Amino acid sequence: QGNCLTINSDEHSIGRNSGIFWALLQSSLFFGNLYIYFAWQGKTQISESDRRTVFIALTVISLVGTVLFFLIRKPDSENVLGEDESSDDQDMEVNEHWVFYKLKACGNPASSLPRTI
Repeated sequence: QGNCLTINSDEHSIGRNSGIFWALLQSSLFFGNLYIYFAWQGKTQISESDRRTVFIALTVISLVGTVLFFLIRKPDSENVLGEDESSDDQDMEVNEHWVFYKLKACGNPASSLPRTI
């Protein structure tokens, strides 16, 4: 879910989309438990028909969610969060800093070579 949110959001909509996802998740927990509370209130044993009803309802909800998953739009390559035109420049800059760090941490490789002159 996080990958889908990131791909289909930009820096302006990521908070809103995350909030919607969180609200849907919490409401599913609340309404599912609310149904069970009222439907099974006062029962000491759960009948086969009650189990079947819950199983069928959850299966239908899962199938609807699966169908909706396949209807998610494909993201535009230019609107993907975290990717911009300067990413190649940033990668090159990181690589340059890493090489400098390795040279400094390991010492100057030229100073460790034996002198032949």
